Amino acid sequence: MTDTKKPTTLARARVLAKQVTDGTAVYALSSLADQLEAATEARDSAVQSAKYTADLCTQALADLKAVKAELAECQAKLAALEAQEPVAEQFQGTNGEWHNFNNEQHRLNTIEDGSWKIRALFLAAGAREVPPDQEPAQTITPLEEQQMFDEWCPYRGNPDPRTVWAAAIDAANGMLLKQRNKS
Repeated sequence: MTDTKKPTTLARARVLAKQVTDGTAVYALSSLADQLEAATEARDSAVQSAKYTADLCTQALADLKAVKAELAECQAKLAALEAQEPVAEQFQGTNGEWHNFNNEQHRLNTIEDGSWKIRALFLAAGAREVPPDQEPAQTITPLEEQQMFDEWCPYRGNPDPRTVWAAAIDAANGMLLKQRNKS
């Protein structure tokens, strides 16, 4: 009956000790020491790699928890927004700017057309909507509007609209030149 067990390190060392008297024993010990050193280095490398992987997993788990918390917060905000009714809707014109609808029929026709981008506007958290029967805090009366126009317009009385339009263009160009010269 043969022993199929692998010899232990101690058993191998005893065999090598018996071979010390031979010239091959020194070579065998040196070879065994090299193998032991290589195995130790491989083990240390594997331990370092496992520690690094564990650190990465710990950081990824912490990041995942933070992302889950942020996702839950965003879902709560979205649920609150979805529960709200929009305070207004706007459509995007051909120039890319957003415009309010003129009236309900205009809104319905635009929605039915389907070729215009439409967005809903919601109140920000903590804001409150001004009731439609309440006017804004600052209004301009028709008289004040006329007085502002009279102060701006160099022509008095009832001038030709083309003359007023030309004056408006000159004034706008003058404002643009002043802004350009400042920058």
